[in-house]
Amino acid sequence: MLDDIDSKPENLNYEVWVSGHSLGASMASLVAFELAGTPFKRIRKAVKCATFSSPLTGCEEFRAAFQTLEKEGLLQHVRVSNQEDFVPAGWPCSLSFPPRAYKHVGINLQLDDKTCEFNYPTKTNGLKRSWDTSFLRKLGVFFGKGGAFGPMGYILKYHGESVINDRMLDMSGRAEPYYTPNVVLASEVTKPYSKTNVFEQLTVDDLYNDESLHGNFPYALKTKSTSA
Repeated sequence: MLDDIDSKPENLNYEVWVSGHSLGASMASLVAFELAGTPFKRIRKAVKCATFSSPLTGCEEFRAAFQTLEKEGLLQHVRVSNQEDFVPAGWPCSLSFPPRAYKHVGINLQLDDKTCEFNYPTKTNGLKRSWDTSFLRKLGVFFGKGGAFGPMGYILKYHGESVINDRMLDMSGRAEPYYTPNVVLASEVTKPYSKTNVFEQLTVDDLYNDESLHGNFPYALKTKSTSA
């Protein structure tokens, strides 16, 4: 696949997108990571990855390497999930001893019935992100609304793609909650966004251009500077 992408001159202005759902989402983020770290001759733009309902994918070292590629402008990843979905909460760690905690990567768009929120792994929101993706939080949401479906029906409903699709298409009265205030301020400088369909006009580049969202990729590997 890498040779095919890089062998055609017409691919010079193309973008590479990788996408997947559930286990396929985790695999998609790994493929995007591999592609972004490959020195292409013709693909000059960032590899873009869109995933849905992804489980945790890698350890701290993977997150650091992933953020390094993001910081270098080689990789962009938006991970979409439902607040009620249990799958993004586990498997939380490796089976090695001592166990190593797994981490999410990319910009997360988290959806529920009333609100939507963008967040990114920074050193100031770790507790909130840990709580939002914890099993305790998921259980609390389940007991609050899961009785009507039963355990398996609940899991299948909120892990499936249909609820995500419906929530992302439901724009009536919900355009502004999709945006965090910082993203609105940063993006309105360059684009005349409409208040009624701002989410439809939002691009992955807009999110990655907003340093207040990603915090300049705080877990990225530190590069050594060289003096002449």
